[in-house]
Amino acid sequence: MRSQPVIIEEASEVKQKLFNIYWLISVAFLYPYLAVNSVYPQNISIITPERNSKTSKMSELLTGEFSKNFEIVDESLSQSIFGAYNFDRPFNLSTAEARNVGAAIGCNFFVLINSGTYRRTSFEREKYFESFATFFLVSARSGRLISWKLSKFEEESEELSEAMLFSSLKATSNELAASINAADFKEISEQEVKIEELPEAENNRTKDFRPPMPYRRLKPEYTPAANLYKVLATVDVAVDIDAYGNVSKTEVLRWAGFGLDESVIEVVKQMQWRPADRDGKPLAMRILLRYNFKNIEADD
Repeated sequence: MRSQPVIIEEASEVKQKLFNIYWLISVAFLYPYLAVNSVYPQNISIITPERNSKTSKMSELLTGEFSKNFEIVDESLSQSIFGAYNFDRPFNLSTAEARNVGAAIGCNFFVLINSGTYRRTSFEREKYFESFATFFLVSARSGRLISWKLSKFEEESEELSEAMLFSSLKATSNELAASINAADFKEISEQEVKIEELPEAENNRTKDFRPPMPYRRLKPEYTPAANLYKVLATVDVAVDIDAYGNVSKTEVLRWAGFGLDESVIEVVKQMQWRPADRDGKPLAMRILLRYNFKNIEADD
């Protein structure tokens, strides 16, 4: 009588092992197909917050390239919904703001485009024209900035620099498509790990509690690209600090592009911390750090 449950349990284990083997074989055969085709059902929105003749043409050209592999959300719908939010800094969104925009539009990813032409001078060249475009690829699922790209061309005339810029759109669209494909698989497979956050008000959790504290504060670099385009932006980053004072994870919650996000992450990972503790016992904790960037010359 006592041996019966053991026999049933062993049979169940064998069945589970067979199922696991079948599942692994299925995934092995299906993965290449899914990897190639995952981008095709994606709904992509292309948005130009600062509308002008150049951004309009960039949007038109990128839409033509993307429509070969993606479903493109109606441009007028995307523009009107994004415009209704009336963001002060449309290229400096928080992940929450980006998720809300994506949900309202009904897209999987959206691309923010800015473009223009500057007349510049330098020690090497007395006068030349620079035509540029920036592309912010954002996930509507997470609100993260998946990739940021700057394309620029310097020529003797405005017409030639613009022609070079527009001719680069096919290569840019291929880069963005590859980023969409990679980001889609990565975000689906991610698992959120719960970690304690700083208590917001006086309560039992704040009793005998000390927040984490850096031994030395470091300043992130205001990057050359941000300086060249006189970028005004804020970067918010969530930082997980373990019970030993080590930075175990970082996540940008307000992105800016121009290499500023990477500049912040690099500095945060270099910082040494005294870990948080409660009742004298160290504990892991998540904190929010904010860095404000501005061009001093533009401010003057």
